[in-house]
Amino acid sequence: MAVKQFMRGFWKQAFMGWLLVGAATGGWAQTPCVTVLTGRILGQDTHQPLAGATVFVRELGTGAVADTAGYFRLSAVCPGQYTLNVQFVGYKSITSSIAVRTDSLQTLAPIELLADSKTLQEVVVTKRRSEADQLLQIQTSLAGNALAATRGLSLGESLKTLPGLYSIQTGPSISKPVIHGLYSNRILTLNNGVRQEDQQWGSEHAPQIDPFLASQLTVIKGAASIRYGSDAIGGVILVEPKAMPLKPGFGGEVNLVGGTNGGQGVVSGLIEQAFGKKLTGLSWRLQGTLKRVGYARTPDYYLENSSYHENSFSGAVNYTRRIGTTGTAGIDVFYSQFYTKVGLFTGAQVGSLADFYAAIARPEPLHQPGFSYALGRPYQQVQHDLLKVRAFVRSDRLGTLTATVARQQNVRREYDLLSFSRATDPELYLKLVTQTADLIWEHQPLKTGGGGSGRGA
Repeated sequence: MAVKQFMRGFWKQAFMGWLLVGAATGGWAQTPCVTVLTGRILGQDTHQPLAGATVFVRELGTGAVADTAGYFRLSAVCPGQYTLNVQFVGYKSITSSIAVRTDSLQTLAPIELLADSKTLQEVVVTKRRSEADQLLQIQTSLAGNALAATRGLSLGESLKTLPGLYSIQTGPSISKPVIHGLYSNRILTLNNGVRQEDQQWGSEHAPQIDPFLASQLTVIKGAASIRYGSDAIGGVILVEPKAMPLKPGFGGEVNLVGGTNGGQGVVSGLIEQAFGKKLTGLSWRLQGTLKRVGYARTPDYYLENSSYHENSFSGAVNYTRRIGTTGTAGIDVFYSQFYTKVGLFTGAQVGSLADFYAAIARPEPLHQPGFSYALGRPYQQVQHDLLKVRAFVRSDRLGTLTATVARQQNVRREYDLLSFSRATDPELYLKLVTQTADLIWEHQPLKTGGGGSGRGA
């Protein structure tokens, strides 16, 4: 009996609740849900439509998005009282109550949202420089084990390991360093203290420098690069060899590098000596590199004529002696020669625009040879010679005065795929001869009349 009374009370309460819900929504059995509710959302400040504004009906759990003219549309809405929430990014949201009638179409008054503007407080960044601060610059270096890990790579590929640098690569053999989107002659390269003057007017022309010469590669970006002139707008790359030996003795090193792709083989050696007794202060160094790389391999085939060769050597003689108790003076002579012969992929050579489109549409090259170290037309042949003489005088009181005179010769020969001239004549021959002279005085900070300090350069 108790169970029957409980069930009878439960169903009575459920029925009464159902009636109340129907009454709250305007009568659940009186009229069908056929009303179409429309409206427009505008900005109160501009009175322009707010495309993408959202309208959400809380009781129905649904909503709509305003179109490009600011209009929204809600279909099949039952008569009753509803709560609308309107939102748009950058504007204050509003919530309002509306009554939906039994009309088939009901248009609301335009809804205007107020802009929600917020003013952030200013941010002030202050930097105070001390006496020991360097010039404002961004300087990164590659040396030690990090440099040793890049042995066998070109200069451009080696510098890619530094943050903020990348390279433009043409095939497997040519890589040009890029700083802030600038490359070629927009970047200054100092090879052993001498401005590298070679021909880099094309994307397939890389710097003619042997990375094995360097014990440290330094890249300078920012304000400090202004010191080196207007052609250093992108930055400066310093190729710095290790200092000449001072302690009497004989030494050397050998580097062997191999690579699987292209069958790369590199051997580089260095020998040096510093004399003692009557020849104290005199030292010399010889260095050379030999590099051979064959056809590069893709996952499915070899790239014909993508091989390249490099031969380079350098020699240096240095003499340093003391002057007085604290001063030193010296002179050094440096000579280097860099020679490279770079093959160009045969499949990339076209004679007309139609051939170019056909090569792009082709999934694979027409001719797919096996691996080889052969190097024929088309190819580039470049030789760069550098002769430098430097003299310096160093004093603890007056600083260092350095005079440098250098001569460079860069010769480029380019051979096309087909030649209508003699086989030994290049289709393009360019020769660039550059002579430079620099005089630099570096001194300690000078005291100013006001008690401050200045910085010399």
